[in-house]
Amino acid sequence: MKRRIDHTPAKRPRYAHRLALLPLAVAAATPAAAWAQDAAGGIETIVVSAQRRSEDSQKVPITINAISADDAKIQGVTSTMDLPAIAPGLVITPQFGNPVFYLRGVGTDDVSSSTESSVATYVDGIYIADLPATLFAFNNVDHIEVLKGPQGTLFGRNATGGLIQIITKTPTADTHFEGSVGYGNFSTQDAQGYLTGAITDNLVADIAVTYHDQADGWGRNIFNGQDIYRSSNTAVRSKQVLTLDSSTTITLSEDYSSIWTSLSAGRQPIPGAFTNGLTPNTGNFYNIDANFQPFNTYVGGGWSGKVEHDFSWARLVSLSAVRNNHTVIHEDLDSGASDVFHTFQGYRNQQYSEELQLQSLEGGDLSWIAGVFYQNLHDSSTIRQYGSNFNSVGGTNFINGLQTTQSYAAYAQATYTILKDTNLTGGIRYTEDNREFFGDQITPNGGTFNVTKLDKGWAHWTWRASLDHQLTDNIMLFVSANEGFKSGRFNLTAPTNPPARPEVLDSYEAGVKSNLLDNHLQLNLSGFYYNYNNIQLVTRLGGGGSILFNAAKATMYGMDGQVLYEPLDGLMLRGNIELLHAKYDSFPNAPAQIPSPASCTPFPHTTGTPTGANTTCTIDASGNTMVRSPDVAFDVGANYTWQLQMGTLTADVGYNYTSAFYFQPDDRLTQQPYGLLNASLTWTLPGEKYDVRVWGKNITGTQYYSYLASSSGDLGTPGAPATFGVSVEANL
Repeated sequence: MKRRIDHTPAKRPRYAHRLALLPLAVAAATPAAAWAQDAAGGIETIVVSAQRRSEDSQKVPITINAISADDAKIQGVTSTMDLPAIAPGLVITPQFGNPVFYLRGVGTDDVSSSTESSVATYVDGIYIADLPATLFAFNNVDHIEVLKGPQGTLFGRNATGGLIQIITKTPTADTHFEGSVGYGNFSTQDAQGYLTGAITDNLVADIAVTYHDQADGWGRNIFNGQDIYRSSNTAVRSKQVLTLDSSTTITLSEDYSSIWTSLSAGRQPIPGAFTNGLTPNTGNFYNIDANFQPFNTYVGGGWSGKVEHDFSWARLVSLSAVRNNHTVIHEDLDSGASDVFHTFQGYRNQQYSEELQLQSLEGGDLSWIAGVFYQNLHDSSTIRQYGSNFNSVGGTNFINGLQTTQSYAAYAQATYTILKDTNLTGGIRYTEDNREFFGDQITPNGGTFNVTKLDKGWAHWTWRASLDHQLTDNIMLFVSANEGFKSGRFNLTAPTNPPARPEVLDSYEAGVKSNLLDNHLQLNLSGFYYNYNNIQLVTRLGGGGSILFNAAKATMYGMDGQVLYEPLDGLMLRGNIELLHAKYDSFPNAPAQIPSPASCTPFPHTTGTPTGANTTCTIDASGNTMVRSPDVAFDVGANYTWQLQMGTLTADVGYNYTSAFYFQPDDRLTQQPYGLLNASLTWTLPGEKYDVRVWGKNITGTQYYSYLASSSGDLGTPGAPATFGVSVEANL
């Protein structure tokens, strides 16, 4: 089934109709319970670090989508971009090589160097500030966690929307190797390797290497005949664990990656639209017609150190990290055959962080953690703009920006068993961010101008309170209230813009987590309600500028459901669903982009034959649906393993669906509902040392947009087409 985009808002069913889907989805994913009585095995326990200590995910009073490395591989979750397939409500829309994260409708549409996502990414407890560094392939991963809702206490760094946490493998003393090579359509070559073992009696280490090259593009730039939408990348990661004695462990980690990609760089007008150079749609969903070939590069990496020491009464943990990243963006921003506007953009990000934690030891009625956190961020950008848009100023426009951030935080959280099987958790965090900003603009005609030097600080207290009760050994009920805070910031691409104010989100949630039928059925349900204030948004204008501003406020509510069911040995059924209602309560001065020629009064509308690009008007968007907030998103899947004389055969099929959503607050550019079907078949040879896997993603070839923009006309970047491949894997 192929879907296209139109200019009109989608008809959205009433929310009550969406609520009715939840029991139907659960019922569909749950065959007759009697089947489970003779089943063997049970559902695997996933240990998560959602509260900065290792815990069974079913015992944590937070809505979590977690997946082990083995299940991720089988289900085709091989990179950050695949996470929406296991976490409904997570929308990732890449642009210019940067992932833009929205979770339960919370996110910020900006990819400049100073941007920190509202959905924070952590790797082994280390916060990753730079957006391009959060887009990577999974190799030496132990498991992945997606935490929904603000994480304002233990993970306080801008986690108003939620948290993605990647936990990598810990090296072992036993020498072990895992490797794979693969080939897919579009001349795609993949190779991965992971090696672990002992260096000395008390030192173990590992190294992981990933290589990917997609030599052929999904489409073609008909202007110059070159391929578009292809990529290549290389990544290396290593970890060393030194055990000094029974009380002290030191863990060091290093990583490096290099990426070249045009997967999210190309755009063309959607059907019926024109660029500001009057270039129309090419007629092919994956082609572009641009006089300037777009692509992006990223080079970056870092080092981190973790020191753990156990006293007789508590554990001390130190987390130190240094990261450096460099991103270059080559874009044809008018996306047409005329040389109207193209740009070179260079972004550098340097970060240093230090965190000290003191944690209670396991056991007892009281568990607690307290810590302090410091981070230094240095973000710089150099933007060079060319084309006929800049003829009046001499043909070029340079914009330079620099922002430094000093962030300080202190936090504490404690859980106490107040009654038998009942726990009360309380937490608090103080965050203070101080930012300094410098920006200027240079043109041949105007010289250096718009020189701006500013500094500003923001501080805020955030908190968490939750109550959980173990109704039985296998059923937990919980309620929670949380507050998240995202610091204010400057816009490096527009030196004269005032800084955006901080955004604050208050969340209220209740849920149940259960393991039933002798651990063969796992059923989790939760409901949430958000008050979201001073929402940070970005709109892009036809001349290439951007405005960072605050929408007034919004109210959001919804439900999450998760089910895993093992009706018989070897068969696992799964399903996840999120229902979301997200509206702007008050947004009186929202930007709207109307195809030109247009009049903004008495209401925004197109006035004649299209002249290309769009006109920016101001509207009252109060009551409009929030951006990237689908009413319903779900995934369902099944996995079955046959025991054969020649080994085992494992089949997996998964389908994830997203209802219609908007890309901008004027509710005009609409991504229509779409679903993606993925599948794999794995033959494991006797001895379980070698696998042969055949896989496919989006195997029905559904056409959908990964990003829509209206800066230079209504433009779209396509999502990935059908991809197929085969891999051979060794586990020695």
